[in-house]
Amino acid sequence: MTHTSPSVRRYQPDWPVDVLGILTIAVYGSWYYGFGVLIDDIGAGLGAGSAPLGLAFGLAQVLLGALSLATGRLLDRFGPQLLLGVIGPIGAILVGFSGRSAEVWQFVVLFGVGGGVSAAAGFYGMTQAMLVRMDPAASTQRIIRLTIWGAFASPIA
Repeated sequence: MTHTSPSVRRYQPDWPVDVLGILTIAVYGSWYYGFGVLIDDIGAGLGAGSAPLGLAFGLAQVLLGALSLATGRLLDRFGPQLLLGVIGPIGAILVGFSGRSAEVWQFVVLFGVGGGVSAAAGFYGMTQAMLVRMDPAASTQRIIRLTIWGAFASPIA
């Protein structure tokens, strides 16, 4: 007769969820919501109309979709370290440099590429997948907590 002991669930702290929530606020707030708030000032500073600025935002959106396939594959193969430690910061640096653009084309390239790269590494598609990998049994509660954090992105921006 074999006797099996009940499985014991290891406690997983909530701070990784909170860190990913703050990342969500930073990524969404910095370029997604922040762009809408600052578009008039950006246009005035560059002497540009809404068309090239819309192109920058559209480029970021298209790259978000395309690069999400690649970042999802990288997450599956190598884990979150590469995304959070290298790819996301590269995108953030490019978005930051877009604020120093002297020409419209520079802004379009830097903001478009930087926004797409940072979003592909830090939007919900990545952060929710990371949470599920950390603790599949608590994934629903953790995704809810992450989404509540993300709700602060719009008011903060």
